[in-house]
Order: sequence, then structure tokens, then C-alpha cells
Amino acid sequence: ELIAHSPLLTTKSINYSKLNKLSLGIKHLFDKIAALFGIILLSPFMLIIFVIHKIVMTKGSFIFKQERIGQYGKKFYIYKIRTMTENDGNVFVTTANDERILPFGRWLRKTKIDEIVELVNVLKGEMSLVGTRPPTEEMLIILPPPCFAIYLTASLLAAKTLLRLMFTVSRKTSTSVFEK
Repeated sequence: ELIAHSPLLTTKSINYSKLNKLSLGIKHLFDKIAALFGIILLSPFMLIIFVIHKIVMTKGSFIFKQERIGQYGKKFYIYKIRTMTENDGNVFVTTANDERILPFGRWLRKTKIDEIVELVNVLKGEMSLVGTRPPTEEMLIILPPPCFAIYLTASLLAAKTLLRLMFTVSRKTSTSVFEK
């Protein structure tokens, strides 16, 4: 399967044989246990956020979902608390001063509370607590192949590779694709 419509990189072109399966297994187990613990611990707090969200942001749903590209190029839906007006589908990048972000949503983003729901993605095994941010397919299309190859590797390898690539890209260009 082609990733981001690129003939240069497919899900079958990455060599996974050198991954330490035990380390990855332990990491996945830790992710799931921590996510489950986090969901249970934060449930009462999330109920309060839900009630405030429904009072302040009367239109639209509480949960925002968006298709992302996960590890090994697998597509999944990421879940977050909705912080902005309903998207008309024409814009896929949000900037810091985006007019669509609502005041309560701005506070949720600043405190990162909008991302707590992603623990469900971690529990389902679609994301990891530590690793690169899963991009949208539109984002992969605009990144050069070496950059989006990072998103398709195992997260233990990706963190080290990402740091090297960010350093290289930041030295070669004044505008980093990793700013957000």
C-alpha cells in the first residue's frame, strides 16, 4: 500500500527485523496499563469538563475525531475534545491564532486537557504515550519522504530518528515543518 501517494515508501519497504520485540512488547504493555489507569483516574474530571463544554459550547459534539496515519502506515481515528467551531473541511492546519478556536477551547488547548481523550487511542493500541504525533494524510503529502518515514517506524526508533531529522532540517531551513 502506498503511503501519502508516494511510490518511494510503502508499508512493505520498511525493514522491521531489527526491532527488539521484547522492548516493544514492554512499552506497549506499559502504554495500555498507564492509559487505563489514566482513564479511570481522570473520568470524574472529564465528566466536569463535559458538562462545562456542553454549557459553553452549545453547538457541535464534545468529541472531535480525525483520521490519522499511525505506526506502519495504519489509518485510525484520533479522538480529542472539540475546541473549535465545526470545520467546513477546507482547512486541515490549525494555527495558534485560528479564529475557529473558541475561548473555552483555547483554555482546553493551553492546558492540554483536550488531549486527555487520546488515552482511548493509546488503550486501543493506535498511539503511544511517548512518540511522534500521528499526522494526517494531508500532512504526509507535504512532507518530504525522509520526514514521513519516521511516522511509519516503531516509536522506539522514531524518537531518536526524529531528533536527528529535526536538527538536520532546522539547520537547512528557516521554517521548520515541526513547528506547532
